[in-house]
Amino acid sequence: MNRAGAFKLIVLLAVAGAALFVAPASGSAAPHFKWSETGTLTGTQTSNQVFTTGPGKEVVCATAATSGTITEAEGEEQKFAVSYSGCKAFGFINATVSKAEYMLHANGEVDVLNTITINVPLGGCHVTVAPQEGLSSVSYANSPAGEITESSAVTGISETSSGSLCGSSGANASYTGSNVVHLGSGPPSSTLEWVE
Repeated sequence: MNRAGAFKLIVLLAVAGAALFVAPASGSAAPHFKWSETGTLTGTQTSNQVFTTGPGKEVVCATAATSGTITEAEGEEQKFAVSYSGCKAFGFINATVSKAEYMLHANGEVDVLNTITINVPLGGCHVTVAPQEGLSSVSYANSPAGEITESSAVTGISETSSGSLCGSSGANASYTGSNVVHLGSGPPSSTLEWVE
């Protein structure tokens, strides 16, 4: 092999080596969830769940039961279902919020997977939230016990309203609330972790 050919071979080997070194680092940099095992995910609220529809029109739910199924040890997203109860509108009128399905992404985004309906019968108010993607934001905190606390402060939610008490339709709704979730029977037998 002449000198030029040897030089080209060295350059190619150096580039290939650099690619092998860099690729794993870029893959591990993405935020993700890490579970000690697969199985059933459950959770409960640690604060009120507040839907704001239009300018200052709040529906507050005291209880939120979270459920889901973990099928792999690590992932950048996780599907959750949330059942709401104990809901009141405007501070005193009974309201209902249908079961919601969300896809939570470890990077802080959230997708609404199903149609959510909010009803305030005495106020003649009906709100529909259609499926939508890329909303923000959701944050996560690991507990020493092996649970994850999820905190939502989601804005720009598109909704359709009927009834003047609900406010106007548009991408002006928001959702706040926090929940603690655990896997199976909970720690220490199983643990959850958010990896930033």
